Amino acid sequence: MLKKILSYGFVEGIAKGLNKLILLLLPFFLNTTDFGKVGLILSIETLLPFITLLGFERAILRFYSEHDTFQSFDKTLANSINISHLLVLIGLGGLYLLNIKEVLGLKIFPDLVILLILVYLQGINQIVLNKFRVKENHRKYFKSRLFLQIGKFVLVLALVYYTKSYLGYLIGGIIVALITNLLFNVKSTKKSPQKFSSKTFNYLFLFSWPFIFHGMAVNLLGNADKFILERYLTLSDVGQYTFVYSLGSMMAFGFIGISVYLEPIIYKSDIKQREKLINDYILYGSVISVILFSIISIFSQYFLGFIYKKDYANVAYLIPLIAISFIVYPYYLTANYRMIYEKKTRQIAVLSILTCIFNIVLNFILIPKYHLFASVLVTYISYFIQALIFTYISYEKKMTRQMLEILILGILFFSFIIFKINYFIMILVFLFYIGYLFYIKKIQYD
Repeated sequence: MLKKILSYGFVEGIAKGLNKLILLLLPFFLNTTDFGKVGLILSIETLLPFITLLGFERAILRFYSEHDTFQSFDKTLANSINISHLLVLIGLGGLYLLNIKEVLGLKIFPDLVILLILVYLQGINQIVLNKFRVKENHRKYFKSRLFLQIGKFVLVLALVYYTKSYLGYLIGGIIVALITNLLFNVKSTKKSPQKFSSKTFNYLFLFSWPFIFHGMAVNLLGNADKFILERYLTLSDVGQYTFVYSLGSMMAFGFIGISVYLEPIIYKSDIKQREKLINDYILYGSVISVILFSIISIFSQYFLGFIYKKDYANVAYLIPLIAISFIVYPYYLTANYRMIYEKKTRQIAVLSILTCIFNIVLNFILIPKYHLFASVLVTYISYFIQALIFTYISYEKKMTRQMLEILILGILFFSFIIFKINYFIMILVFLFYIGYLFYIKKIQYD
């Protein structure tokens, strides 16, 4: 299992790393205002699929292993997703006809129309990738994932360099996503012609609709602050925060490979095996995270100023603070898996919405007074509250060891942020935490 986790981690690390590297290189070609637009585009690019894919990317992970028992499974999903994107396009056209030319800081045409095309093509690719995951077709998954990200990295940078415009990001992404979808697909195992099945749609949508609100809420939790910054401050400030968040959120690399490999397996396991996999997830994710936090902190404190312009170097001190926000993220993710396993998707949606509202309200209150630092602080508090509530509900509202771990870690690192404790002390505490997790694993399985 560890070998496969490392394989997925390596591939996902390259894929996500190239995505992050794009953001780290774009400031060399774009001014802070255009880079701020890229930040807004990224936020919508990650938010919109949760609406237009109708939560079906999650339904595939849960039900594709038994898709032959459904009537017209693939055709129903494809038609539903096509229609949802078409409705968004019609909505944008309606706003444009009403003389509303700009939404969320971006022009409807060409910005949002081109962005919708990119979201559609990348959404189709995500559906295919999830099918590969369920079928455990690791080779095709790796090839498709890497082809898309390497191609996007090369073409986006080339077009942005040539055009000196943020539109190069959108056009490059569309071209590569289209080619990827032509080269990689999953053929249906049913030989008879398929047509849309309302029965299949109703069953899958009953399961997946909470993930629309869950995905939107979670995404807004990590991106709403950019839109609020744009309202109260400037696009240049949005560009700076996008840069800070892009580097700090690289902590998520510690969980990506493990999630991609383990999540489908968790759903196919019995309860005892599920809990063992979840504990392994937290352990391995935390080990990788402490390594990443060390690298991020040292780079931002000692090397970033030699590479980037003053506008970006001035906010480098915020990067480790964003990074430490992800320390309790494995608890949130594993609580999600536990509730999905038990088909408690409505609870996931409600909790996500409540956490998102809390995040947005706190940002509106603090950003006008504390500016960029407010966004960082609210991100940390929101992730801590999110992990705490999700874990509590997933364990049937019982106080557990995981709850105590979240409380201790959350309060401890919050005090480190407030009192500006040296990053090396944070790393030392992180190492003690890793030692504790290994000790717990030894007690449980010896």
